[in-house]
Amino acid sequence: FISMAIVGVVTYVWGRRNSAVRMQIVGVPIRAPYLSWVLTGISLLVGSGSSRDHLMGIAVGHIYYFFEDVYPLLPTSKGFRLFRTPKILKLIVGQRE
Repeated sequence: FISMAIVGVVTYVWGRRNSAVRMQIVGVPIRAPYLSWVLTGISLLVGSGSSRDHLMGIAVGHIYYFFEDVYPLLPTSKGFRLFRTPKILKLIVGQRE
């Protein structure tokens, strides 16, 4: 039940980070930032009932994208990142600071 929301998050964030990518869905050319919206529209047309999950994924993806990629670049944020990887997890996987 949560898989469509996760797909929405991943496609939204990927599309925002790769905004120049062009692709075709059912022969219709689209740019990457619109992919999650197109998938939501297709699920509405097909009537799969997962369009609410897609919209929730888009909302969560937008929040994540804003606080991870946009907010740290604003002068008032002073580089603050809300979603930092915990130090214990970095220690476990052996990643350096």
